[in-house]
Amino acid sequence: MTTANIANSEIKDLEKAKFYLDSDGDVTVRTGIVVEDIQIGAVEIKNGASDQRATVDTTGALKVFDAVTNSLVPAVYDYVGVTYPTTSSEVYTYKTGGSGGTTVSTLTLAFSDAVTKSILTSVTKT
Repeated sequence: MTTANIANSEIKDLEKAKFYLDSDGDVTVRTGIVVEDIQIGAVEIKNGASDQRATVDTTGALKVFDAVTNSLVPAVYDYVGVTYPTTSSEVYTYKTGGSGGTTVSTLTLAFSDAVTKSILTSVTKT
């Protein structure tokens, strides 16, 4: 046997000694790791199919949605409130900063039928 083979054999024996069967027949691992030994550095959260990575905002919060810019609601929002001022209209208020935050857009929807609201006749942005 060569020195390399003896070293490999001894290493295998040491690795095997880490595992044993406990009284319930479960495999247990002997280890010397303590809580302070484990540190997690940079962690990536990404979409496995596209490799797109999640982002963290300036406050350190995980950004879990993408802003979709459009002409009706042209800014990021995290709250939508709805009111029903008449039987044939609805008003949607989009805000950033929660329900007490800053309004970024207001949409008023008008319907031709007050009972079913099945036909939308107009959308007004204010």
